[in-house]
Amino acid sequence: MSCSPDKTLTIQTARIKPWRYLLRLSILSIIFIWPALLTGKIISYYQDSASYLKGGEYVLQFTKYLVSSARYVDHQKHADTPDNRDRPESISGIRSPTYSVFTYLLRGPQNKLLILAAVQSAIFSYLLLTLLDLYRIPLRITFLIPAAIIIALTTSAPWYISYAMPDIFSGLAILSIAMLVAFAEKLSRIHKIILGTIVAFAVTAHTSNIPVLGALILLVISSIIIRWRLTGKKHPFRLISWIIAPFAVAIMATTAINYIGFGKTSIVAKHYPVTLARSISDGPARWHLQKHCDEYQYAVCEVFDEIPKSLTLFLWGDNGLRNKATPEQMDRIREEEFVIVKRAALEYPLRTIWRITWNTLRQLWSFGYAEMEFNLDITHDDVYQWDVVKTDSPQYLSLIKFFQILEYVIITLTLLFIIYILRKRIRLRECDYFLIGITMSGLFINAAVCGSLSTVADRYQGRVIWVLPVVITVVALYRYLNRQQETRARI
Repeated sequence: MSCSPDKTLTIQTARIKPWRYLLRLSILSIIFIWPALLTGKIISYYQDSASYLKGGEYVLQFTKYLVSSARYVDHQKHADTPDNRDRPESISGIRSPTYSVFTYLLRGPQNKLLILAAVQSAIFSYLLLTLLDLYRIPLRITFLIPAAIIIALTTSAPWYISYAMPDIFSGLAILSIAMLVAFAEKLSRIHKIILGTIVAFAVTAHTSNIPVLGALILLVISSIIIRWRLTGKKHPFRLISWIIAPFAVAIMATTAINYIGFGKTSIVAKHYPVTLARSISDGPARWHLQKHCDEYQYAVCEVFDEIPKSLTLFLWGDNGLRNKATPEQMDRIREEEFVIVKRAALEYPLRTIWRITWNTLRQLWSFGYAEMEFNLDITHDDVYQWDVVKTDSPQYLSLIKFFQILEYVIITLTLLFIIYILRKRIRLRECDYFLIGITMSGLFINAAVCGSLSTVADRYQGRVIWVLPVVITVVALYRYLNRQQETRARI
């Protein structure tokens, strides 16, 4: 499954002293947060970033009540006090509890979230250093800094690292899974644990990662089993265990958190009904509700006299669910969400299939930075009162447009290079095929899940698209250095 040890390139992290490794990690971490350093704060994304801070504050406050049982019992007895907003049933919706706490704890001075960006950058830098080491590519400072600058300026990774959202972890998880499979025999146990931890955290960080990474893991395991049956090599039970374990642990942890916090055995206890909103926006669910509201007495029909056609208006508008529905209505809407979507799909199958296909294709080629805004600040006025406000700071529109165009050029060149490899039948190692194949599968699955279950947005594909040029660059660099080594040996 993985590449056998290669002695042609001999630079190893094992030969680098810990402080030298930390120095390299620190330098790369600084380089990859250049968008945040440009403005002195992390990039915000409308109200979503504030929602994570609000959720993190709520989770920590609620945890204090659980730990202090006497205070919590008293809190229950005085349900009319202002602290009643800490109770689970008073929450209409909450984003990922784990990433919310992660964001809240790393918000830093004046809520600039620079510490959050630095930690996300350090995780990305660790993966890059590990990947370079697995390919025996020199880790000299004089080589690393130019390489890091090129990656920082030609991929979307630094932008999503500097984003007050969990988006970067989707790409980090795909790359971690690819590395776990491609280099199963070369990775030490500690590296496998770290990669598995990244995957597990990504699963808990955003609900879309559950189907994306779940489908990718299922595809990878199927490929491993088929390969084993065809070749008759060593049983891949240990490898499969390393791939499944992080996902399983994350699902169990998420379920436990939701049960403790909200009293519901669910992996998405207080999620916003985005899948229902997607079906409404595409048509089937909206038509189904218009025809059957009186018949089925859906909770969503109590909120709207007329169902909004837009996903944004349905969820986030002034008269949308977030601002109009009560917590009790939101709980009922969540329970009915997939029932409505299923009935609508069966009632309008052709429309559903067409929209899923079209949205997937659109999402595959929709990536960039159009939704990012530099002129936003996060304010905190009171308990749970987090907001994102516009400021007079420069928006850097020309800069955003330039790098967005550059991103499309880089991805186009990357795809052309892959086509060139296939047409010329350039022979790669088995680990190269697995690394590239898993990466491309992850990109397609991400587009299919986000395009069909959520909405087509630049950030959904932009959060993972950077993995492909990074992987291709490392593979190409290895082949170039290896060829140079062979040439010198002949001389």
